[in-house]
Amino acid sequence: MKFKLVLFSLLLFFLSVIILVPDTYASTFNNPENNKSTDTGIQTENDSNLFIQLKHEAQILDSNMDEVGVIHQNEIVSVKKINDGLYEIQGTFQIGTQTDALLYLKNPDFTEIGDAGTNSIDGAEEVQQSISFDQGVTLSSISQNGSPSLSIYPSITFSSYYQVQDQIMVQWNNRFYYASPLNREQNERFLEIQGEINGVESPAQTDLNVNSTKGIQKTENAITDALKTENAITDALKTENAIKATFKDSDKYFEVTENQVTVYDNSGGVLKPVGYLTKGQVYPRVSDFGDWHQIQFGNGFGYVWKDATKPVTTVTIKNENKGLAPSNRSFTANSQLTVYDNTSGSLVPFAVINKGEKYPIIGTLGEWLQVVVSGRVGYVYAPAVKLDFTANDKYFQVLADVVTIYDNSSGALRPVGYLSKGQVYPRVSDFGDWHQIQFGNGFGYIWKDATSPASGNSIQNKNMGLLNSGQTFTALNNLSIYDNTSGSLVPFAVINQGEKYPIIAQVGEWLQVDLAGRIGYAYAPAVKLGFSPSDRYFQVLEDNVTVYDNSSGTLQPVGRLTKGQVYMRVSDYGDWHQIQIGNRYGFIWKDATGVVYNPYIPNKNQSSVKFGKIAFTTLDNVTVYDSSSGSLTPFASINKGQTYRAISHFGSDWLKIDFAGRIGYVYKPATEVTYISRTIFLDAGHGGSDPGAAAGGYLEKNINFAVTQKVRSILVNRGYNVMMTRENDTYIGLYDRAGMANQADADVFVSIHTNSAGSGSSVNGIETYYYKYDPAYPSKINSAMHNDPERVSKSISLAKIIQNKLVSYTGATNRGSDGASFAVIRETKMPSILVELGFITNSTERQNLVSESYQNKLAQAIADGIIEYLNYY
Repeated sequence: MKFKLVLFSLLLFFLSVIILVPDTYASTFNNPENNKSTDTGIQTENDSNLFIQLKHEAQILDSNMDEVGVIHQNEIVSVKKINDGLYEIQGTFQIGTQTDALLYLKNPDFTEIGDAGTNSIDGAEEVQQSISFDQGVTLSSISQNGSPSLSIYPSITFSSYYQVQDQIMVQWNNRFYYASPLNREQNERFLEIQGEINGVESPAQTDLNVNSTKGIQKTENAITDALKTENAITDALKTENAIKATFKDSDKYFEVTENQVTVYDNSGGVLKPVGYLTKGQVYPRVSDFGDWHQIQFGNGFGYVWKDATKPVTTVTIKNENKGLAPSNRSFTANSQLTVYDNTSGSLVPFAVINKGEKYPIIGTLGEWLQVVVSGRVGYVYAPAVKLDFTANDKYFQVLADVVTIYDNSSGALRPVGYLSKGQVYPRVSDFGDWHQIQFGNGFGYIWKDATSPASGNSIQNKNMGLLNSGQTFTALNNLSIYDNTSGSLVPFAVINQGEKYPIIAQVGEWLQVDLAGRIGYAYAPAVKLGFSPSDRYFQVLEDNVTVYDNSSGTLQPVGRLTKGQVYMRVSDYGDWHQIQIGNRYGFIWKDATGVVYNPYIPNKNQSSVKFGKIAFTTLDNVTVYDSSSGSLTPFASINKGQTYRAISHFGSDWLKIDFAGRIGYVYKPATEVTYISRTIFLDAGHGGSDPGAAAGGYLEKNINFAVTQKVRSILVNRGYNVMMTRENDTYIGLYDRAGMANQADADVFVSIHTNSAGSGSSVNGIETYYYKYDPAYPSKINSAMHNDPERVSKSISLAKIIQNKLVSYTGATNRGSDGASFAVIRETKMPSILVELGFITNSTERQNLVSESYQNKLAQAIADGIIEYLNYY
């Protein structure tokens, strides 16, 4: 109290001095112009304004280049460049006794930005009178949770201010800020700086702002200001006493003494505001951390500035956490999220979690989520957050109106459909920021942020084991998928137009599908059905669908099919149908066709004969007719210049053909007819230096050659063109034998051998081999055709026909036909077989094999088998 009286007496003395001085002196004292720096040495280089964002904290300098404040990192400032390294802050101020003072930044580290504009404040009323901060001011952002933006150390006066509830706002540098008195630590820093500049200790001083008026009014105003100053000093002393209530390391609790005290996270190495605590509330702290309290925040720590708090020694916190641990689930706050204490029976806010912060959950109670903030159990409103997912979550609910399903099989995200708002779906797995779901025969991907965790209890149409068939459809438009378990059709997904999707089954006009693990139904007339491998027929949906030949390795158009007509197919060939056209195959693009089940085809070829020895070449595009109705109905055409095999003549003007499994007729005068000479290639096994098997004084190579010559004689007499790999006892390599047949473009290849099973063995009988793929023996000269399905199929037919003939003609033991990868039947391009006539090692069978009469039977059986095969193929 004595100190206050002394100070007040000093103030009255100072005022009496002012009153007694001459008016001219007083006016000089109060003239702002006389207080300006007379020569700063500063000249403007560029009058244009810049907007800069500071990369680091920067000192604020006055016109004497003395530090008077600091601007924090990331603050945006409007400046004018004076010269290299020096920038004038836009706006003038009354700092201390200096009116219209200019402030500067020297060598700031910044990024130049465009016009930053101005921020705005709602609900604020401007107070048209000045406000002074005698011990400096801290200006804080109104858009960044009250984070400090800059501090001015000496006394500063603003000509007006704004009142927002219990907070003061001012306008500085064309932007609005919260204004609060500078804290003691920062003010002491300024006093130290001033002491260093002046070379003396500088005690804290309070400037008196006395309006220079005349007469008694001066004195009254001065006294009034002095009283205000006394009150300010009293408040400062109170604050000083409060500050002196320091914390001890052993203190376990603190009480917040200011509004909205920020909680900072420091895990990234910089202070980031993550929430704030409520004035008057008490909190446990984890530890003392210098000028900060370390508190529990989420799964880590938060930091609270001590000067905004005071110690509490005796405390009872009803909602203090006594051991509850967070689960593995968290949420993200959609906005500033209030945390409530409900132990009093009412919801009492005690903390706020900032928008965008992720926070762990203890548990769920209806529409509330239980959390722990600063060691206290609280509750947040669940609809105000977005729940995060854990790797173990099995279901999700869609929150947005249209959530896209993406396919990533190509390596790029492609939209293929979407899910419906409010619906719940199983997921296959957690995939980072995505859910992986079942989509078709693969996977789809859903952006997590458009969903929330859910239980699967509401799903009534969950797939419990139904599998996709081989059939698919293509959506003609965006296609809704319906759940019908409620008795009504409820849409829960959409498949995009043009997407191909697998079918489980067809139920009337509906197609059953699995989408995201749920059974749904698509309307069949809204799709184009695809084909399953077992489908035998197709219908042409477009005009003049092209038939392609691929025998040369490239697609060549050879004919066309007629819209609306139905055809048999030989096999499913990926995106193509394979059909029979004469003695070869044609290929039809599936997308131009549709599925047909059990159609009636009146001109279906009921015979196994697909073509004969008649060939014709078309002189123009030739129509193929169906005559089964009694009139000629076109169902296909053969392009000009194509060679085709006919079954037979039909009258004098027509040729009968098989086209895609249907009997058709072409007009003979529109073709050039030729007759086929078939080439048969016979291979007598072994020879020369390679005798083959031997027993009883006989060599295999001689038996093989004798029978082969007899076969050739029979076939030549029947009018066939016959070639042999060897005409005498000479050695020819296995690949050379196959190469000779390939070069001759033979129709069939038959290799004739004699079997062996060890001396004196009783094993006997005849067997025939066709080619069967074995990865241990890859093809060397026939990679394109060795495993061609048609070649293999025809080889099997040839082997069975000749095997049956041999057993029938000789009465020998039937060892059957089987597949093998012998070189000569692997490396030949045409249907090929290898015959084992009998066992030279069996004495009885050996006597037959060297007998001319038995050899004649063998030769006749082989020749007849070849001829029968050629009549079919």
